Amino acid sequence: MKKEEAKLFFPHESGDDLDDLWEQRLFEQKQFLLTRPPLAKVFQSRLKKLKQQYHAYLLITNQEDRIMSFSSITREYNFSEDLIEAFNAYHENRNDLKSDVLQATDYASLEKVISAWLSLERAYYELWYFQESKAIDLEVTLSKEPDPMELLGALKTISEKDKITTFRELQNAFHDLPEMLQKEVKRLTLLSED
Repeated sequence: MKKEEAKLFFPHESGDDLDDLWEQRLFEQKQFLLTRPPLAKVFQSRLKKLKQQYHAYLLITNQEDRIMSFSSITREYNFSEDLIEAFNAYHENRNDLKSDVLQATDYASLEKVISAWLSLERAYYELWYFQESKAIDLEVTLSKEPDPMELLGALKTISEKDKITTFRELQNAFHDLPEMLQKEVKRLTLLSED
């Protein structure tokens, strides 16, 4: 990238404090990532744009590239087959990763955290995967997550009332589940294929 091109990726006015401007743009991207459902394509697109801005910022400010070339670390998440245990572990891990996003102070650490977060999401989606759910005639929006407390309440209800406690039992009883759970199975099934 040349300096003229860098100005397109990192627009600024003369007299701007470029370090502050970079910090502001990093903060804005972190806010976006923390307030949207974690869809891989959206998050990866945001990271790609931020990386270009970061490289442009470094070029314009004559700084060395501090982005280390590293392979994305994919964490292994081993969830319980128990619905409620898996739900709780997922949200606990997700909250930890959101905290890590807040603490990321540079592009490389943010990219590493987002990579781990997307690994968590994929592992969780795969727990819920049920091919037959795609055939039900219920509209789902991939980017619209149900309220976690309502979802947990629905899981507790089917656990107590219907003795459905595992993902296998959930699949076996899929057509008898409340609509909210059918929609969530379908949504996460579709996301696991995305």
